[in-house]
Amino acid sequence: MPSTLCSVPLCAERGGHAFPRNEMWKKQWIDAIKRDKWKPTAHSIVCQKHFKESDYLVETHRGTSPLHRRLRKGVIPSIFAWTKSPTLSAVRRESRLTCRKKLIENIEFKEKLASQLNEVIRDPSCDSNVICEEVCVTSCHGDTETNIPQLSGVPQQSINCETQTPPRKRFSIEDCMQDDSVIQFYTGLDNYTDVIFVLQSLGPAAYSLKYLYNYTEQLNIENQFFLTLIKLRQHRTNFELGFLFGISEFSVTNMDNMGKFHG
Repeated sequence: MPSTLCSVPLCAERGGHAFPRNEMWKKQWIDAIKRDKWKPTAHSIVCQKHFKESDYLVETHRGTSPLHRRLRKGVIPSIFAWTKSPTLSAVRRESRLTCRKKLIENIEFKEKLASQLNEVIRDPSCDSNVICEEVCVTSCHGDTETNIPQLSGVPQQSINCETQTPPRKRFSIEDCMQDDSVIQFYTGLDNYTDVIFVLQSLGPAAYSLKYLYNYTEQLNIENQFFLTLIKLRQHRTNFELGFLFGISEFSVTNMDNMGKFHG
């Protein structure tokens, strides 16, 4: 019977991962375990204690959790008896740095989106150096125009509201019905039919959602479910989801959209 003992010196664990078939990758494993003049057999293994948690896949290409722990492509064993284990303070320091980095990235992303929104809603004909002495805007319905009184140094003119920055098209599941790759990317499901099937499998309760503060969002049930799947799979922030679906960040927060579809 082939031995299942770990090939790493000073390790007596059994079971683990076989050496890669790729010769370059295999040599990196041999160098890492410090057995330069040794050649692994088809049954040689390295146990799991020599790999970091980040070396393993957390989900399949379909977004589901793997049934067995599988290594990422190209990873090399790095935890051995002769390597110095990080101290508790070092681990905490690394955790703080990671959290700080994510916070900075989140702030920069929000600032970038806010800047883009300002570019969209900005009136290109408006000079920031011109001071408006008095502005009265009338309601705009149909062909009714908005009249702006005399500005300092600028002749009075009427502007048709319908010509100003048309409303941005919001993201919706209806736009992705025919594009399976988009559905797979955002939800992990194969296609639009699977999304609707999962939604309907939740029963009538899925169409009688409860909201915080009795607030009802104007998105239909399919798009609320779509937003929930994106949040769970992509880990998007409420700010980003609100921008994506054309609703406010408060609206996303106020929705009970954390997978709690109940009656």
